[in-house]
Amino acid sequence: MALEGTAGEAAAGAEPAVRMHVSGAVYKPPPMRPSSSTAVPYNMERLSKWLLGWSKSIFISGGGGVGKTRLLRLITLAYRAAHRGTKAGLAIVAPTGVSADIAGGVTLHAFLHLAAKFFDFSKTIRDDADRIFKAMSSSTKRRLATTNLLLLDEVSMVSCRMFSVLIYCMDQSRVAFPRARPWQIIAFGYFYQLPPVRDLEDEDVMFDTKEGYAFEYDAWDRTFGSEVLELSYVWRQADMRFIGMLRKLRAGVLTKELAAFLQARNGAYEDAVKASNIDLHVTHILPRNKDVIKHNSECLSALEASTGTKSTEYTAVDEAIDADIDNLVLEHMLDKALMAPRRLQLCVGARVATCDGILRESGVFNGTTGVVVCFIKWESPILPLPCFDMVPVMRFKTVAAGMKELTVIPSIMELESVLRDGPFARRQKVPLMLAWGVAVHLVQGLSLDTAVMDLAAAFVAGMVYVCLSRVRGMDGVFMKSFSASKVFVDQTVCHFHDNLSSLAHLVQHCVETGQCTNGAVTDE
Repeated sequence: MALEGTAGEAAAGAEPAVRMHVSGAVYKPPPMRPSSSTAVPYNMERLSKWLLGWSKSIFISGGGGVGKTRLLRLITLAYRAAHRGTKAGLAIVAPTGVSADIAGGVTLHAFLHLAAKFFDFSKTIRDDADRIFKAMSSSTKRRLATTNLLLLDEVSMVSCRMFSVLIYCMDQSRVAFPRARPWQIIAFGYFYQLPPVRDLEDEDVMFDTKEGYAFEYDAWDRTFGSEVLELSYVWRQADMRFIGMLRKLRAGVLTKELAAFLQARNGAYEDAVKASNIDLHVTHILPRNKDVIKHNSECLSALEASTGTKSTEYTAVDEAIDADIDNLVLEHMLDKALMAPRRLQLCVGARVATCDGILRESGVFNGTTGVVVCFIKWESPILPLPCFDMVPVMRFKTVAAGMKELTVIPSIMELESVLRDGPFARRQKVPLMLAWGVAVHLVQGLSLDTAVMDLAAAFVAGMVYVCLSRVRGMDGVFMKSFSASKVFVDQTVCHFHDNLSSLAHLVQHCVETGQCTNGAVTDE
């Protein structure tokens, strides 16, 4: 796995020509996107700087692989550059701990200083928002009033009530502190992807379609109107036919071509199981966390049994920074917010993924998968802890540089404070996680080279699309299970997107090659 990358990375991940037999016929993989394609790439750095000068709040959307998360990060960098390296006045928020970690921010609950299950569903959204704001401390209200730019990622996973409370509290903070500057929100997301998450502390992410999407209340219209800047150029995939199938899939259409492809890739999976035990060598995307934990545990045990080796356990060192936090509470907060687990068992041959950017300069991005080659002794003046005496040597398959062997040393992962510019908690950890299996909600926003998909148990709209759109090339898809009945969309989402007014002309000034037709940017 690797985070959304550049057009060059997508091209480098192109699949070789293969032929697949489907019901006696020959299925030919689609051609790569030719250089003469009408797709129009653009300079994202230039767009990020331009958006900082845009005075209105804006909703930025687009399918998987168009670079929404990357644009958010570039806006963050541009903001810091314009404010002497600080993020004073900037807040980055997301609905879940993992999405907040990927975006480099905090959860909405943390930003608003809300406890879990804080909503009162017996009240109207407006009355509940008023109750929540009145209960806020003066310091929290002041912090909201000093937030001038709010970047909200994965807005599709934000419930109607949570979004309305956020907007209400931000507006009311200006009433409480009338000298505060006007504020702006840039929301990123695509409602054809995963729906809102419930306000629960369950180990499994639970989705909530009854409470409603963020756009289903007047707070959305007052903030964004009916306008959207929809990014259309697909950076993740370079395969035009695959892009076309995914575009129809996200609207709930399972074409005959896609059905034939999925059937073929089911056969490819079964062949790979017989030939190379693919279950131990390729990441599985699974619907629920409990499925992931079970799959990873089974694979680790199978590897230990087959090789006769015993796993090494790494336990993270957690620390609060200038904050009085109970150890159990601190551990729970870090577990929920970071992709890196507190306890990690590894053995030679284990399939793992990186879960921070410590190896970025070596071409290994957050989420890149690899295999443990061996363990070596390591001494560090920064982290002189016995639990890190031996560290793993990993073999990664990188997009740009092919196979690379790198020593993975412990890193420090931090949670950003909502009260000041800086962290309030940190975890010292070998930045890896077992990657034989990963939950669907963890791959939204990531790119994968290959994946086994177990989708017969998919249970919410958009889940099948999210899984398939993560993979760069068609030969990287292996289908363990699938049911056509799992391909569906919420008609509320369809109606919403159909009635949006495009702001695509805003990126015209960022196009580096070619011209936009009528100011529009398309991907084919």
